[in-house]
Amino acid sequence: MDPALPILSWSIVALAGLALLLWGLLLLHRVLDNRRQRRLQQLQEVWLERLLPVLEGAEPSASLPAVRDALAMEAVLTLLRELLERFRGQYREELRGVLRHIGAEAYGLRLLGGWRAVARLRGCALLAWTGLEPATAASLRACLGDRRPQVRLEAAWALVQQGAPGTSLREILLALEPSGMLKSERARDIVRRLAPGRGDELGALLEAAATDRARALLLEGLALCGDPALAGRVAVQLKATGPRVREAAVRALERLADPHYIGAVTALATDADAGVRKAVAEYTVAMCADNEARNILYWLIHDADFDVQRTAIHGLARHGGAPWHRLQSQAAKSPLLEALIAEAAKSPVLQPA
Repeated sequence: MDPALPILSWSIVALAGLALLLWGLLLLHRVLDNRRQRRLQQLQEVWLERLLPVLEGAEPSASLPAVRDALAMEAVLTLLRELLERFRGQYREELRGVLRHIGAEAYGLRLLGGWRAVARLRGCALLAWTGLEPATAASLRACLGDRRPQVRLEAAWALVQQGAPGTSLREILLALEPSGMLKSERARDIVRRLAPGRGDELGALLEAAATDRARALLLEGLALCGDPALAGRVAVQLKATGPRVREAAVRALERLADPHYIGAVTALATDADAGVRKAVAEYTVAMCADNEARNILYWLIHDADFDVQRTAIHGLARHGGAPWHRLQSQAAKSPLLEALIAEAAKSPVLQPA
């Protein structure tokens, strides 16, 4: 007999045994997971009956029993999230009171100490709702140095949601900028929430900012401050090398309603970037009582970018006057121009000449 046959036979048996073992483990996992899901559903049904009287104000949060284990806590948290989404925030404060009563804050702190990033992310999201204690804010601040960038971002958002005292834009930018998280919409939301009343801090950070994304975010924050005295710091960025920074500077000056730098803004009407030119068009629409602004709009109706051209035409239609009538007389020269003029003429903001 070929000596290789016993080896081959044992190999086949071993592989078959391994396959059976893996199948058994998969079956066991499926059984346990199904059991867990059934248990979660049962817990949610029980807790739904308990929660509805509390949410309707018929019972206080203190009437709810303690949550004794992690599975029950997960069931209640999932149910509360679904209720919040279903009722569109109607019971926001009531749900927050329930979270505090059942010990969700302590559970969130335990999640922050987990080794899995997803657990830490969930901990941050939970503490954004429940965290009130100084120890909670300290734990979230520690997460600003987490090795996972997404955890840093969620920790920053949780601190902002909490309104944690002493939260500064500087510490958040330092945590998020090196990891590239400033590109996210959540980072933008953070800056927008913290910006009002922090003009000096934003201005100092803008001067020291190392990336275009940081500068653009800080410019948006300065615009939200609503202080015209900040326009000078914003106008400096009109000469920035990055097009998104120039665009953000133009939009900030528009929001600050500052006409003093109109010459510097309109000089960007020939900028190589279409986004900058569109921002210039929108700024000049806002300042259209100025003759220089109207002339720039008239120039921009011939822009190569459709959005810029459309914005300029609608701007002229909005304010009427000689430039608008001159434009209407040229409608027959181009089908596109004729269509845009007709569209703009139907605009409800069209002003009489």
